[in-house]
Amino acid sequence: MSKLHAAVSLNESDKLRLIGFPPDYYPVVQQTVRNAIQQSWSRGIQREQVYSESYGFKLNGNPWHGQGNEAIPSRLLLCSLIQHLSHIGWRLLTSTDIQGKVYDKDTLLFVYDPSEIAEKHQFFTVSFNESDKLRFINCPIPIDALQQTIVAGWPSGIQDEHWKLDGICYQFKLRGNPWFANGDEAVFSRLLLVKLLDLISQYGYELHASVDISIGAGGQHASRDKDTWVMKSARRTAAIKPVDFLQ
Repeated sequence: MSKLHAAVSLNESDKLRLIGFPPDYYPVVQQTVRNAIQQSWSRGIQREQVYSESYGFKLNGNPWHGQGNEAIPSRLLLCSLIQHLSHIGWRLLTSTDIQGKVYDKDTLLFVYDPSEIAEKHQFFTVSFNESDKLRFINCPIPIDALQQTIVAGWPSGIQDEHWKLDGICYQFKLRGNPWFANGDEAVFSRLLLVKLLDLISQYGYELHASVDISIGAGGQHASRDKDTWVMKSARRTAAIKPVDFLQ
């Protein structure tokens, strides 16, 4: 039996478009995406409109700049979008970069999978920032376990850590430059990723997608934006801390 596929594209600094969803599904998908935005992006929706063969949302602010006080909310928005669509049966299949533009971002490809509805998977994100920061957003893993794993994978250790956004985003600033590494640091930065995945799997989650949602800071740093990891519960997680979104 053939499957249904659709796409969500991230456009410019403030738009997302629903592409290829079957007509019968559109009303539910539109409302689901609307809810996802309203629950995670406090600045809200500026307008909605049909654009070519797509349905578009233009948001207030610039979530796809991913900088400053919009950096964490933009990751909350990504997570909310994927989770809400999952709960109505649209499973994220992959993210892909099909544009060669300077400020390009990934396109999210979905497949309709009714079994996804019953599972009610939970999601959180891991954000790689600047040259030395790690942010865990709505992460159910204890902080001390994260600390131990980071030190095990990154011998230079942790320079600073704190709640970047109380109860929502915990940030580690590492010594050295793991995300702009050379020599031994380049090896250990990859080892750190492996150690983190090992830890995350112990808590019942797996890497679901690695998504470029940010155009970066622009200028000489335009090419330095990095992916955001989306982690998905590998089984039902009713007993684990639910995802809370910014209101």
